[in-house]
Amino acid sequence: MAEPLNRPHITAHLKDAREAIDGLLDGLERDDYDIGELFVEMSHLYHHINTAWNGRQLPDAELEGDAAFERLRQMPPPRDLLL
Repeated sequence: MAEPLNRPHITAHLKDAREAIDGLLDGLERDDYDIGELFVEMSHLYHHINTAWNGRQLPDAELEGDAAFERLRQMPPPRDLLL
């Protein structure tokens, strides 16, 4: 049986991702928005989406610390993506 979803974790990161998307859209409306800003904002967005997905079934204790931060922010493996 699959582990239950860690809904608070997923929700928090998707709310942060929504804010990142809003910031991206606002930035793209500015004439002086450049590739450097896009890179930073897209990286921020991916961090939150990837962390929401990769930690979706983990207990809170496994979501803390530097090692978890690095592991959870990675792109999901191809088997997890329906592309």
